[in-house]
Amino acid sequence: MNVIEISCPAKTFIIGEYAVLDKGPAIVLNTSPRFICRVQKTSSGNEIDLSENSPAGQWIRKHPQDFQSVQLEWLNNNKVKGGLGFSSAQFNILYAYSFILREGHIDQITPQEIWRNYRNLKFNGFIPSGADVITQWVGGVTVFEQSPLSIETLTSSLPDLECLVLRTGDYFETYKYLKNFELGDVSDLKKISQSAVSAMREKDEASFICAINDYRSALKRKNYITAKSEEILNRLEKVKAIKAIKACGAMGAETLIVFYHRQDEEEVINEVSFLETVATAKQITYGVNFNKITKRSEVFN
Repeated sequence: MNVIEISCPAKTFIIGEYAVLDKGPAIVLNTSPRFICRVQKTSSGNEIDLSENSPAGQWIRKHPQDFQSVQLEWLNNNKVKGGLGFSSAQFNILYAYSFILREGHIDQITPQEIWRNYRNLKFNGFIPSGADVITQWVGGVTVFEQSPLSIETLTSSLPDLECLVLRTGDYFETYKYLKNFELGDVSDLKKISQSAVSAMREKDEASFICAINDYRSALKRKNYITAKSEEILNRLEKVKAIKAIKACGAMGAETLIVFYHRQDEEEVINEVSFLETVATAKQITYGVNFNKITKRSEVFN
């Protein structure tokens, strides 16, 4: 039986969480290991283990004909769970599957179209910006702006800076958090995020480092960071080889990003060894992709 394998990168907010909720810019890093799903028709009925209220679950409810007698097999996702965009990857993957069924490809799907369909889902509480969905669809290092909708892939970055994405070990249910979330004044976050975007475009390393550290301080002032993540940041900021550091995503709960110069890599890796490294700049990867598997040995080996 033919199997369609669809994959989507993991994502990390370099900067812009919260700012992007008020139409500010965000820079998102897309990396491997990738989220992977194998989709195949089955004679035994649906085998789909997804919450009906999740974005992917809602997409299935809107398009039930696409997912009749379908089995979803999620691969490799234990390595990229927690703060790296599994929920948005699920939506992207099932969105892609619907179009593959009809068109045989996803070449003509535009980020604008995906964004509109995502934002038309029903969200309890605060409506997400869609930055994670769109940047994961596009891949690479991507700048997202909501008003007007703009997506820009940065083809070159800061050549002397390396980064690590680290997992804190905490798990944070973002969808529950957004149910009762009220966004305060984030004009300062928007301004800092815009300065980071400009610095990357202009390859201005000093200004970029300043923006990351300023953003981290602003998140702390607004209490948009968990106590555990702040404790880790306070420990790591004392490492001279680390040039910039911040927590990422909702409440900075699950992941941190660290920037340093290439020649200091060994020292930095040593200092962060008490945390799990989940990605580096060397793992930047492309957006949503698929292939068809027809050989039984490829499916089951």
